[in-house]
Amino acid sequence: MRAVRQPRNHPSIKCLTVAGLVAAAAFAQSSAGIAARPHPVVVTTLLRVAFTSPSRGVGLFLRSVSQSSDRGRCLLSARTTVDGGTRFQTAGRPIFTAVCGSSYPVSQVASDDAGDLFAYAPGLIESQNDGRHWQRVRLGGTIMALATEGRSAWALRMTGCSHYPGVCVLTLFVSTDAGRSWHAATNQPPRRRLAYAVAASAASGSTWLLRSSATSATVVLPPSAGSTAAILEQTSDAGRSWTAEKAPCSEGGGAIDYSVASSGAQWLACAGEPGAGEQQKSFAVSLNRGATWRQGPSCTLATRCDKGMPINGSLGGLAATNASTAFYVGGRSSLTATRNGGRSWTAEPGFSGDASGTAEVTFAGAGDGWAIDLGVGGHSVLWRTRDGGAHWTRVATP
Repeated sequence: MRAVRQPRNHPSIKCLTVAGLVAAAAFAQSSAGIAARPHPVVVTTLLRVAFTSPSRGVGLFLRSVSQSSDRGRCLLSARTTVDGGTRFQTAGRPIFTAVCGSSYPVSQVASDDAGDLFAYAPGLIESQNDGRHWQRVRLGGTIMALATEGRSAWALRMTGCSHYPGVCVLTLFVSTDAGRSWHAATNQPPRRRLAYAVAASAASGSTWLLRSSATSATVVLPPSAGSTAAILEQTSDAGRSWTAEKAPCSEGGGAIDYSVASSGAQWLACAGEPGAGEQQKSFAVSLNRGATWRQGPSCTLATRCDKGMPINGSLGGLAATNASTAFYVGGRSSLTATRNGGRSWTAEPGFSGDASGTAEVTFAGAGDGWAIDLGVGGHSVLWRTRDGGAHWTRVATP
């Protein structure tokens, strides 16, 4: 499961502006000319997806309805699919409705196989009937990440980040009944307190929590000030005990993405602060549960990079399928892949390219994967692979 990506402000924000994703949909509303009775312009944008199997998944959609002279109304909704994303069911009750361009209480989505849906980051809103009804869950603070395995759901909450300087506190909450009840985990991950500046720098685009099985999970923490090592807090016994390992993160904690392939290979990508459409990036791979890491080459700002992770665009998501193959996405970044353990990376053909960027890449097993191409004017496109990313095909989305 993918983890939440937080806004670039700071973790205490109450509502999240789905910035680059919403802007295109919110302003793709202008009509040429003024009519006496203008027809409403409707744009539906797929923002995020999450899949629990090759067939079952959920999408987070933004639907904007506007006239030529207003900002319009935007509706966030979650819609499930049982055919791998070829069709998403008709939306049930909206999760949230507001003026387009407003802040939204959620930006991510997750599900299980029993009709339980979770919209989260920074808030938490749940449905136990495939989206027909929704209810807010108040755990306090900011929900940094949420991941499900069967009826088990884990959520990582951050509190104490209301002002600078300050100390942010992470708390792991668990649910054994698909979100109907929550409680703080009895055995918390060992490192829970982060300096405000460290948490804020990583909040805009990082993996905070990933569950690779019902018993295995990792909490990913950004490097401390002056350090080049991320902290991976791992459990293999469903949270009864935790270990902490360091992982190389040479480009800092501006964004940290972490992925575990079905083969067990661990991939970590780090990026600094973006600027002028560029972001310096680095990666590392471990084949022995983080005991040792193989670092890949990195790019240097203002140089032409043909190795390592390309410098253009930003890092916004990582998905690995084995020790050799991984994909990343991000703002102003097309779907970009390595098939040689990170010695070189190339953009996948057919996508709309760096001008629009990509919002999601995720896999359910080693073969079935999905990627969201942001497209133009809010018309995002879902792509799918059935062969581990060797070939990608466009999937029609409403």
